[in-house]
Amino acid sequence: MRQLSFAFLLAGSHAVRGEPTSGSSASEAGTRPVTLRRIDPARNMRRFYSLEVEWDLLGNVVLVRRWGRIGSAGKVRLDAHAGEGEALAALQALQMAKARKGYQPMVRA
Repeated sequence: MRQLSFAFLLAGSHAVRGEPTSGSSASEAGTRPVTLRRIDPARNMRRFYSLEVEWDLLGNVVLVRRWGRIGSAGKVRLDAHAGEGEALAALQALQMAKARKGYQPMVRA
């Protein structure tokens, strides 16, 4: 696993939304971002954590992790994976780890 961190990647223009053209399966187009939050007013804690599987412009599968205080830009980390299955497994593992720490899925209105 290799961590990518280029300034232009932070803008989000590096990723291809939807199915890439290089003969990918239909299941790849169905990946959706996971947004979690942890709010504890007693500790003045208001955090978010977002996970999403995307493809970069070279056709690599990338797990995009965004986190920080709600209302701030936060930080971004991009982890390249060998395939979509590996990236989705990493996404689920991180989601479960964050749930154990008290993060809950964001409720969409």
